[in-house]
Amino acid sequence: MCWFMITFCVFNLGTDFARDFLDPGFGARSLSMGSAFVAIADDATGFYWNPAGFVDGKTIGLMHAEDYDGCVKYNYGSFITGDGRSALGFALYNIRVGGIKFTELPDSTEEIGPENRPEVISTEMAADYVLYLNRVRKDGTVSYGGNLKLIYRDLVVVKGYGIGCDLGLLFKKSNLNIGLAIRDIVLSPIYYSSRRWEYLSPILAFGISGDIAFYGPGRLTPSIEFDKIFDEDISSFEGRIGLEYEFKNMVALRSGFKGSLFTLGIGVRYQKFILDYAFLPSHPLGSCHKISGGAVF
Repeated sequence: MCWFMITFCVFNLGTDFARDFLDPGFGARSLSMGSAFVAIADDATGFYWNPAGFVDGKTIGLMHAEDYDGCVKYNYGSFITGDGRSALGFALYNIRVGGIKFTELPDSTEEIGPENRPEVISTEMAADYVLYLNRVRKDGTVSYGGNLKLIYRDLVVVKGYGIGCDLGLLFKKSNLNIGLAIRDIVLSPIYYSSRRWEYLSPILAFGISGDIAFYGPGRLTPSIEFDKIFDEDISSFEGRIGLEYEFKNMVALRSGFKGSLFTLGIGVRYQKFILDYAFLPSHPLGSCHKISGGAVF
């Protein structure tokens, strides 16, 4: 009981909203499946969802997405090389928010009024960068891995530097996968040039997925996941559900729910190359489109 209370108190040191720039997630395939991906994590974006994901072969992944009429732009690139027993991966994630207007009063000695309206003096862009270094090892049916994250935040008026760590386990047996991941287990401290600290609240993700033959050359992959953000409400969880239907390893249809938000998408594969699209029609601030692609060697 004492250990539980200490762990709970430490995990609740996270700063409110500090992790928002990381929460959208990577990869149109996973996002179109309601982000229920911790028990799958088998592509170039997999180690964001579960650091123990990809160990078989080599893969390259790229993603570009824009939200809110292009005001927010996401870019992601990764490379993973594995031999079936271990893997090493690298990734760079960037999110940019443009159109941030800075204003000043023509006469700073007077109050705002009809004759003293704020004027735009510049339009700036804020940006976040996260470099991922991933290592995975596989022992029979279980793989385990971790991410080291280096964080740089340029918020125009202040800059931040941080570090973080994610851990994951993935069990694969026959047609059943069970995944467990803890993101930002060390609270990912970020130090700002304003001499202020922020800490990212950890997330515990647990999920189960299946691999079911469906009408000969087809394959169904259902997935269910529960995520717990270690915030003030210890009883709160977010449920995620995803489903993928793949035909002859060429075309895939996907759908899911992230909480109450509906998602859907499609994927196309030709030889070694993959292109995925996700549509998030029920996003709180409007519909979002995500496109990602890559290659498997």
